[in-house]
Formats: sequence, C-alpha cells, structure tokens
Amino acid sequence: MKIIPVAMSVLATFVSAITLLGVPAEAYQFGVQYWLINISYCLMIPVTAQIYVPLFFKLQVSSVNEYLEKRYNKFVRTVCFLISTVSQLLYVAFVIYAPSLVLSQVTGLHLWVCVLSIGLVCTFYTTIGGIKAVVWTDVFQIVIIFGVLVTVIVKCSLNAGGLKEVWTKAENSKRLEIFDINPDPTVRHTFWSLTIGGFFTWLSIYAVNQAMIQRSLTIPTLSKAKFGNKRDQGFLTSYTLGYNVIIRFYHAIWLNLPGNIITITMTILVGLIIYSNYSTCDPIKTKQVSTPNQIFPLVMDSLGSIPGLPGLFVSGIFSGALRCQAEGRYHFLSSSLNSLSANTLEDLVRSYISPNMSELWATRTAKLLALIYGIVAIVLVAIVQNMEGTVLQAALSITGALGGPILEYTHLGCFFHGLQLFAALTGLVSGLGVCIWICVGSILYKKPLETAPFSVDSCQELYYNVTQSFQNMTSTTSIVVDK
Repeated sequence: MKIIPVAMSVLATFVSAITLLGVPAEAYQFGVQYWLINISYCLMIPVTAQIYVPLFFKLQVSSVNEYLEKRYNKFVRTVCFLISTVSQLLYVAFVIYAPSLVLSQVTGLHLWVCVLSIGLVCTFYTTIGGIKAVVWTDVFQIVIIFGVLVTVIVKCSLNAGGLKEVWTKAENSKRLEIFDINPDPTVRHTFWSLTIGGFFTWLSIYAVNQAMIQRSLTIPTLSKAKFGNKRDQGFLTSYTLGYNVIIRFYHAIWLNLPGNIITITMTILVGLIIYSNYSTCDPIKTKQVSTPNQIFPLVMDSLGSIPGLPGLFVSGIFSGALRCQAEGRYHFLSSSLNSLSANTLEDLVRSYISPNMSELWATRTAKLLALIYGIVAIVLVAIVQNMEGTVLQAALSITGALGGPILEYTHLGCFFHGLQLFAALTGLVSGLGVCIWICVGSILYKKPLETAPFSVDSCQELYYNVTQSFQNMTSTTSIVVDK
C-alpha cells in the first residue's frame, strides 16, 4: 500500500463529524485561539512516530490491553478494557449525535428521528461486515470532506465580500487574539492548555489508541503481499521487510502532521467566514439555531440554491460520521463499534467465559456485541445532547479524562521497568479519579463562558429576554423588536 493513501486513511480516522461541526463553532464563538492545537500536533507526531510506532510494532501485540496483561496481569487488562469501553461508547454517542443535528436542521425532522435512523443504520452496517477496501474508502471519504470545506470557503467568503473582509470583521470583533500565556489552569483556552494539554490528549489518541496499534500491525500483511508479487526470489529477509514496513507507517504518521494542520486551519476559517456572514445578526441570539453545533449547517443559506451542493454537504458530514463508526472488522482499522465488540470478545469473553470458543461462534458473538453496543450508544445520545458547549469541547473532555490515565499507565509500563503493579495501579486509580472529578465538575458546576462579541443590529426580528431590575424586584419580559 502506498504511503499517501495510508496517511490519508489515518487522517480520515480522526476527522469526524465532531471536527467538522465543533471546530467551526469554536471559531465562531471564541475566535482562532484553538489553532494553537496545531503546535501540540507538531510535538505529538514526532513522539508517536519515533517512540510508540516502533515499540508496538516490535512487540506485535494486538491491543494496548494485551500489552498491559503481559506487563502486569489480567486484572489490569480488564480494568483498562472497562475504561476504554466507556470512553469509546461516549465518543460513538457524540459521533451519532453530530450528524443527527445536521440532518435534523437540513430536513426539519425531529432530532431523535435522525438519531435513531443514523444509529440503527450504522449499527446494522457495522454488524453485517463493515467497509470493503477500507483504505481506499477512507481516501474517497476524506476527498469528499475536503471538497465540502473548499466549497464552503470559496462560496461563502465571496458572499461575505472576500477573505479580506472576513479577516477585517474577525479582527474588529477580537476573534484573532491567539496568544494568551496566562498560566491560570481555570481559563478555558490558553497557550499552555492547548499546547501541553493538547499534546497529551492527542498522544493518547495517536499513540495508545486501538486503531493506531492495529494499523501498524496490519500493514505488514499488505506489504508482504506486495513484496511477494514483485520479489519472489527469496532474498528479502524478514528483517528487511519489517524495516520497510515500519518506514512506510513512519512516513504515513509524519504526513498526518500537515494533514491535521490543514484540517484545523480550514475548519477555523469556515467558522470565521460564517461569523462574517452573520456578524450583525447572531443566529444563536435570534434562536435561529438552538446550539452552537448547528452553526456550520447555516452555510446552506448560501449553498442551498446551487444544485448538488446540499447533497455534497450532507455527504461530507456523514463521511466523517461513518468513518468513525463502521469499520471493517478484518481490515485496517477496527474502531468504534467493531473495536468495542472485538475487544470485548478478546478481553472479556475469551479471557473469562469461553477461552476455546470456535471462530464461527466468535464471529457471531462479535456481531451480537456490535449490535448491543450500537443500541447502548444510541441511548447515550440522550446524555451527551444535554452537555453544553460544542461537541468538540465535550468529546475532548471525555477523551482526556478517560484516555489520559491509560496513556500514563502504558507509558510508565513501557519506560519504567522497575515499576511495580501496586504503585502503577494506585497511580491509575488516583489519576482516573482526579480526571473524572474535574470533567464531571466542569459539567455540573458550569462556569460562564466569555465568548467573543456578537451583534444583532441588522436583524429584522429579534426575540430576546430583557431583565429589568426595580429596587429589590427582578422581572423578565419577552420583547419583539422590529428593526
């Protein structure tokens, strides 16, 4: 397999509907500060490529949990399996919820009709076998996604008066303030939280994520087939083959760096362009949208009249969703529902219930587990839809809270050989407890967010609440203002 398709496939794995909806909403509300996450990519990619990819390739383990059992014991494997299962189920719920918002907004259908439709279709799609020729499918889907972004940038920026006008409006509204070196950890976004915090968050996704490990392990099969067809002389040693394989994946990881930077830059630019189009009539204040996550679909106001573009837009969002949910179980990536079912089969069923299960029953069990997990993920949408803020913020909070301790545990096991089981387990439990405490606390005790300024000066009709205080009495009156 060529390096570029593999790199695009890895990139497609992490460009989801959450990215396509969350990053523009982030830029629209708070400005371009999130772009600093690219610095964390520049730090994370070398660490992943230089340290973790060669490590797991040489170990030839099928999952992080398998490594943890070899390093510690089966109990540790089970604990980490449970943590990763909860994390991934919540992530799948976000992946279902994000495109459902788009479908609901574009078609007018009730949100839960869209949730059930998308969730059940994707669950069925995953259960019966997933995607064939998955790498080239990834390439096709990432091309669609970038096609949508380019179309939105070109058309909507022209409607806004050009990129210069977009930039001017963003600057006037203080959306271009990017470097905040405030060391206060309670501030939502600073240079330190986005670079250092982003580094560890994305390291947990790229370095010890099940999808990435299986990627590095399955490339040898394709590479051996390719080398076998071209070089059947028998002089290609396994060492040379392994070296070529690791170099290919090493290069694929490095190519993800510009891919990630371009993706974040384009989605942030989309957010600024949308703000430029609505700079004098904020759709959130006018209740045109009920959540910031519905900001991106507003581009249909500009694109809806062009034949074919609404379908391209929806297909781009759904490409991001399907890419995260339905992966071929026997192909490159075994993420989301199939990863959950495969890990449950290996870490729970075969470890504790039926070690000698036949391949036929293993396949049937995996499909049943995928169905169960799909239904559970649909139910969890009821929880994630009530989380305030963008889907990006909520998804990264959960990923950091549950993925961070596993990264720490794996890292300590790999590089500190004298670490004993009790000390490592104590660190895992305490780290997990603190992370969950912070995450849940931020949800229950919401701190008011300071967004960039908005205007409603040019709205024809504005519905808003005005609070009038008269001495010790406060009354709220609903007023309609005609502009």
